[in-house]
Amino acid sequence: MIFFLILLIGIFEINIAVVLDDDIVTATSMGNLNNTRNVKSNIDEKALQSKFQEIKDIPYNQKSMNCKNKSEMFADYLIQIGAKNVYVVVIEHKSGKYSHEVVEWDGHIYDACNNNELSYRTSKDEYLKKLNGIGFSGITVYYPHVHHDS
Repeated sequence: MIFFLILLIGIFEINIAVVLDDDIVTATSMGNLNNTRNVKSNIDEKALQSKFQEIKDIPYNQKSMNCKNKSEMFADYLIQIGAKNVYVVVIEHKSGKYSHEVVEWDGHIYDACNNNELSYRTSKDEYLKKLNGIGFSGITVYYPHVHHDS
């Protein structure tokens, strides 16, 4: 019964567009992600970069500190400091065997597991194009991140 309810909620809140030929497929919840952002203007950029780097520097562990964990930590931080419209983005590899998760906020991608120049505040289009080039061309799902106190 719970599965059916979750499935039903998913059907009504997520619009999925399917594209063939290895194009990136996007699913957006509650409309277009390019809407005007409601972003707090007093977010401290230095503190934001510092927190991102702190999360990025945590050693990667497939089971306990992977891209999902790091993305959720950074998304939680963004929400705690007042950022709005924070999304976790799941990008499937074309093999279908694994996926990657990052944070999208204000039209930019934050990837705490990436060790190159694309990790911090990269334009969404540029980031997805680069990932597509290395095989992450499967379904891409955006879902609004909601902070949960632990």
